[in-house]
Amino acid sequence: MQKFQILETSMILRNELYSIQDTKCGDAEFCYSLNLNVESIIYKAHFPGNPITPGACMMQMLQEITEDAVGRKLVLQKLSNVKFLMPLSPLEASNVDVRCKYAETDGLLKVQATFASGDVVYAKMSMSYINN
Repeated sequence: MQKFQILETSMILRNELYSIQDTKCGDAEFCYSLNLNVESIIYKAHFPGNPITPGACMMQMLQEITEDAVGRKLVLQKLSNVKFLMPLSPLEASNVDVRCKYAETDGLLKVQATFASGDVVYAKMSMSYINN
């Protein structure tokens, strides 16, 4: 009988795929202005000549900035709603704002986020995290 070991890994995208340009935090909300790095190896693979930010990377970006905003490590517990409305290309929108509202209930940090540049909304996400 084979035994499998589950490894907890994390992929840190900050300073590789994006950098933080500005932050604004208030009570139960925050907004991070991000600069997407068109030279990232991720964009060279997804897709050459027509870079698009992978949805999984956007979810990871949200977790990283949420951890930064609340000051603690988190683990994704639940995806309530994730909608990718438009492809997010660093050629068309090298700067994107991630606007979030959050609340802590029953041991969960529930986050509602929007990825947007100006009036263009690229994604909406509702995710729940637990402390790591």
